[in-house]
Amino acid sequence: MTRRHLAITSSIILAVLGLAAFSLTTQPGRDLLAHGISWLVSSPEQRVTLSGLDIDRRGSIFAEHVQVEDARGVWIRARHIAIAPKWRHVLAGDFALQTIRAAHVQLARLPQASSSPSAPPDLEIPPVTVEAITLEELRLEAPVAGSPLRAAIQASVRWQAPLWQAELLVQDLEGDGILTAQGHGNAQEAMLQARLTEERGALHRLLTNAPGPITMQLTASGPLHAWRGQITLHLADLAAANADFQMEGDRRLHVHAEMHAGEALPDWAREPLRAEATLVWDARGIKVPHLTLAHPVVTVTAQGRMDGRRGAWNATVNATQDEFTAAWSGSLHHDAQGASCAGQAHVQWTQGRDPIFAEAGGDIHVTWDGPWETRWDVTATLASSGPWRGHLELAGPALAPQGTLRLRLVERPPLPLVLTRLLGAAPSVSAQWAVAEGTLHLRKLHLEAPLSAQGEMQVAAHGITTHVDMRLAPQALDLTPQGGQARLEGTWPHDITAAFHLPRVDLAPTGAAPGLGDLRGRVRWQQPRITLEATATAHGIPLKAAVQGAYTSTALRVDTGRLEAGPNQLTCSGTWDPQTARLTGQAQLHAPDLGSVSRWLGASLQGSLSADTTVRTQKDTRRITAHGHGQVDGAGWTSGAMEFSGELQDSRLEARLSLKDPQIGRLSLDSTLLTLAGPLDELTAELRAQANTNTVRATVRTHQGFPPKRIEVSTLSGRILGLALSQTTALRLTLGKEEISWSPWQLQLGSTRFTAQGRVGQTLDARVGIHGSLAPIPGLAGLVNQRLAGEVNATATLSGPSSDPRVHVQAVAQAVRYEHLQWGILFQHGRGRVETTADGMVLALQGQDAHNGTARFTGRWNLKDTARIQGQLAAFTLMDTDTAQVAASGAIELLWQKAGRITADLEIPKAHIRLPRNLTTIPRLDVEEVPPAAAASQASAAAPLALDVQLRTTAPATVQGHGLASAWDARLHVTGNTAHPALDGALRLRQGTWQFLGRRFDLTQGRIHFPEPDRPFVDLTARATAPGIETTARILGPVDALHLDLTSTPTLPTEEILARTLFGRALRQISPFQALRLAQTAASLSNPNGAGGSLAALEALEAK
Repeated sequence: MTRRHLAITSSIILAVLGLAAFSLTTQPGRDLLAHGISWLVSSPEQRVTLSGLDIDRRGSIFAEHVQVEDARGVWIRARHIAIAPKWRHVLAGDFALQTIRAAHVQLARLPQASSSPSAPPDLEIPPVTVEAITLEELRLEAPVAGSPLRAAIQASVRWQAPLWQAELLVQDLEGDGILTAQGHGNAQEAMLQARLTEERGALHRLLTNAPGPITMQLTASGPLHAWRGQITLHLADLAAANADFQMEGDRRLHVHAEMHAGEALPDWAREPLRAEATLVWDARGIKVPHLTLAHPVVTVTAQGRMDGRRGAWNATVNATQDEFTAAWSGSLHHDAQGASCAGQAHVQWTQGRDPIFAEAGGDIHVTWDGPWETRWDVTATLASSGPWRGHLELAGPALAPQGTLRLRLVERPPLPLVLTRLLGAAPSVSAQWAVAEGTLHLRKLHLEAPLSAQGEMQVAAHGITTHVDMRLAPQALDLTPQGGQARLEGTWPHDITAAFHLPRVDLAPTGAAPGLGDLRGRVRWQQPRITLEATATAHGIPLKAAVQGAYTSTALRVDTGRLEAGPNQLTCSGTWDPQTARLTGQAQLHAPDLGSVSRWLGASLQGSLSADTTVRTQKDTRRITAHGHGQVDGAGWTSGAMEFSGELQDSRLEARLSLKDPQIGRLSLDSTLLTLAGPLDELTAELRAQANTNTVRATVRTHQGFPPKRIEVSTLSGRILGLALSQTTALRLTLGKEEISWSPWQLQLGSTRFTAQGRVGQTLDARVGIHGSLAPIPGLAGLVNQRLAGEVNATATLSGPSSDPRVHVQAVAQAVRYEHLQWGILFQHGRGRVETTADGMVLALQGQDAHNGTARFTGRWNLKDTARIQGQLAAFTLMDTDTAQVAASGAIELLWQKAGRITADLEIPKAHIRLPRNLTTIPRLDVEEVPPAAAASQASAAAPLALDVQLRTTAPATVQGHGLASAWDARLHVTGNTAHPALDGALRLRQGTWQFLGRRFDLTQGRIHFPEPDRPFVDLTARATAPGIETTARILGPVDALHLDLTSTPTLPTEEILARTLFGRALRQISPFQALRLAQTAASLSNPNGAGGSLAALEALEAK
């Protein structure tokens, strides 16, 4: 610019100022001047409107209103503007302003960028100095954090070509934020420093509501085409960030930032977040070709552009946390009205290699009307690589969304059996949910499955509050055939209670094992305290359980635990620390009535038991001690007085069990001692048992771990039934996963040798044998008053699959002699054979008695369910004692087909019965009191055989003794079973006499029948003749309570009948001694309840 141009310009300015001074004296002039200035400073793209122009005497210029608008409308307004120029400097060419003041500035938005590049100015800007700029209120119309930004600004700017400098102070009128800035530079380079501090204000409303200060610092310097700087930000206690930026040319800016979260956030969020972005200016606005946010959990990549407040972005978000992965891709748009995004999301959650909720995908729409006016609209399909399918809907504000969730299992996954039964074939879950004030509300929560549930939940920072009712359908689980119900309520993890009721619980799926009825209980956790109370019944036995303890993140402690079953009680206490694997505890058992417990357990035990146990374990060290005493009785056995003690230290066991007077079946022992010692993988057990002269000693060793893989009976010796017991070859058992095998083993008892060898499992290959004398067999089998002699050579082999085994038996017995000492049965000169054929097993046995009677038996068994043994007797003696001798002939058969049955048609060619000295004395059988449970066990083990036996005499059976000599005919039918036989039929008198009271009575009629098998009923009539009288005696009643009744012809009193029968004379003719005897006899007849009945009294009197 030349001096000439400057002089012309100055002249024009002075002319304008003069004209302005003249025009300001009138209102039309002021309006005309304002219109002229507006036209002068306006451009085609920015229109300036000035009104209310005035100037005071000191030369200060005032404007009531100024606004600037572009193609989109007004973007800035100002009111009450005052400008105080330094006129002397202005006239000298130095554009200096003393102050610029505005009472109110309202910024609606940023100006719209020019659509065409402006031409470079052809005028050189004169030096500019502004001593002070004051904006009493700057208002940003676009809301920040939900409210407009109001600030007061003071600034100073000085331009002295080519240098400039500026200072700025901004105070937030809605809060306490203060921004200070200062800078200086020229057209090629600049330096800027700024600092912002705030306790509460616009940044708090924009970024966070957390208390605490926010500070931000900016430092930048360098050439404008490579301007670089740093920004640091401390956001209360939540985060700290720093960013480096650098200009690359006139239109490109590169930014690199890193943020660290505070201690208040979760661990995964405290990982550093790194950001990198590139911004490019062009004629349309700002373009961001590259934006990356990198975090160990979340990664974001985006690109887009911004034109003023409008923008469009494309972005991809990936998140990974443990086994959770999520991805979103879509677009983002924002303008003056807000922002919105739409895209596709995919979420996957796996546990190890097996997905459990697996994946979700769907459309997501988000709109922002402000930082806290975010609204979501999400529709997603939930799925998995497995069987789950579902639907999720979400809508509403960002901090209070709500929606519905539906989830269904479309196919059965490979879940554990219990979960499979509880969930059923296609379970479904549905809920209405909403978020309010930071709490997730789940309403109308419903699980539809065999285990159904419905209720409500609230998930908040302080815990999960729940009210859920659950119901288990009948037969959902084998263990709960009648289903059950439960209720869960409280706040997890502070105080939560679960109450439950199960009408029946089977402790095994079959239902045959012990079960519980009416199980009710409640579990309550008041962090850290745990209490459990439960009641039930079992086979009529009341059960009660109670536990008090505590559970923390480091240990589970049971202060008192108690289980009561009737009078029996188990108490325990202890602590379990999972981090150190440390367990310490004590348990005490006091069971005075084992019978009640054994009925519940399905066993047959009686007696009492007491025991104390202590447990201490920690990682690889453990110590368990136990000791106790009692007596346990079972089906056919009793332990006698029992004492036990033991200790397990790490892997070494020391234990001792002693029994005094135990009994197994008919085998009574004096004492038994069992000791265990050694490491668990090499354990040694010693057994000592003694019964009278019978003794057994055995040593057993285990090998290769616990449970052992190999067991060896290294020694076995003693004496049984007077015979030496020895083990000629040690027994070695190998225990596999699916089979047990043993090496060749031999056991010698007297002259009898037992052998065994083979393996059993899914396939069989075993061989056992007995060789030598049969004499030990009755003693080993517990048969009393029976003897067996002879030689046997028997072998049996098992082979093939266990489900359909092949059995081969071959046995030959010679010189067999069997004696039943009580019944007098003798079977001698016997020989027999047992072997298997293609159809099964066949049996042949024959022999004779002491009177040349014979017995032959043949049989067949198909090895599955049918056995038939047929016999033929020929005058074979069935009883030969002092009181009876009976022989029988005929056929007899035993048929077994699911149940056993004996059928016989026997003739009795010989039967002689000799009455004992005391007619009314009935032999007493040895009776063993068997507990009900034991009786049931014995009955199930040996089911009674059904009977269908016909008996008839072919020659009269004789009955003699006590003056009786008689002959009888018999025809009987025996039915029922061997445990409870029933006799139909009777013995009928053929002829006989009876010597009684010194007289001979002729038997005229008689009958014996059996209403009770072991208590025959007698009806016998006898007559005797004396001078002038015929006496009739009738004996009537059960055999153990016979009654005698005397009558006469002619009819006479009892005393007269007795006088004539006893003494052969009338009552008035007897002597005093005879009268005494008569009186005793009459008294016996009149007292039928005497010892043994009236006939017994008369027999005793007659003996005297």
